[in-house]
Amino acid sequence: MDAGYLLNLDSRLSGWADWNKFDAGAKEAGKADDGGTYAVPLGTDTRAIWYNKKVFEAAGIALPWHPASWQEILDTARKIKASQPDVIPFNMYAGKGTGEGTVMQGFYELLYGTGAGLYDQDSKKWVVGSAGFKDSLTFLKTLYGEHLAVPPAEALDPNIWKKVFGEWFPKAKLGATVEGSYAPSFWQNGGSYAWPGYAQDMAVAPFPTQDGGAPGAVSMSGGWTLAVGAETKQPDLAFNFLTTALNTKNSLAFTVNNSQIAVRTDVAADPGYQSANPFVKDVSGLVSVTRYRPATSDYPRISAAVQEATEAVITGNRTPEQAAADYDAAVAGIVGGDKTIRK
Repeated sequence: MDAGYLLNLDSRLSGWADWNKFDAGAKEAGKADDGGTYAVPLGTDTRAIWYNKKVFEAAGIALPWHPASWQEILDTARKIKASQPDVIPFNMYAGKGTGEGTVMQGFYELLYGTGAGLYDQDSKKWVVGSAGFKDSLTFLKTLYGEHLAVPPAEALDPNIWKKVFGEWFPKAKLGATVEGSYAPSFWQNGGSYAWPGYAQDMAVAPFPTQDGGAPGAVSMSGGWTLAVGAETKQPDLAFNFLTTALNTKNSLAFTVNNSQIAVRTDVAADPGYQSANPFVKDVSGLVSVTRYRPATSDYPRISAAVQEATEAVITGNRTPEQAAADYDAAVAGIVGGDKTIRK
């Protein structure tokens, strides 16, 4: 968007009746830093806590489990560790090895649950010095420091997700992990790690805010969008194609066939969508509390700096305070000190 390759769609979207059927949160995926909409969501995903009911029952944890705070997550993980020493209580990706998975399925669930954020939309500046950033790193330090997660060396393996889906959950060797709404696609018939019992053994819970404050849960979303090139000689025809591709019928087909979260309210209510897998309703409900990554050209380098901070903390190389200070310095180096704001 910053490069000027995409056409601003605001004037056309205002005349498209179907635009009102798209979830307000999902619309954020197509917005640029200037507040304009340059893309329309095709499908999205959410993040939640996936947990193994057998492991939880063996630890004496009441089901269904819906933690109301970070403290409840840690307390639950400690119960699992005490009752089943050979089970990994709670997996949360951290470090550079798992790349964007570290921030989307880990750190951002924590950060946005503190009320803090990465980027201040009003001032168009990157946030530094926030207590929420340090609190999030402190949670990871506790999780890894008390051996409630995998050993740091294993956490840094880029392929750890394969063990999560293909080995640990099916064998009841993992209590819970933070993962995307697409998780069932790995276990369904024809998936990479087909597991007939997943619907019976697994359950999903929203990731809570730090102390249970409003809105009570947090999620992160990615997904796919359709856009129109800024230099097109046929903008109306291109927009017509876009709206046809994203009408109710076509959106439903794409969403079901690709294990996506519906971004249209009429698709979300369709029986065909609701029955796509046992957890559709749970993960779809998280769209109302989800967040999207900042849509700026600086973001990839900022993300890398966050990953470095988490790795420094779980390996014990830096305290949360030191790692947060390193991150602040890195951000200033990437965007310039005048593009940062302390909050």
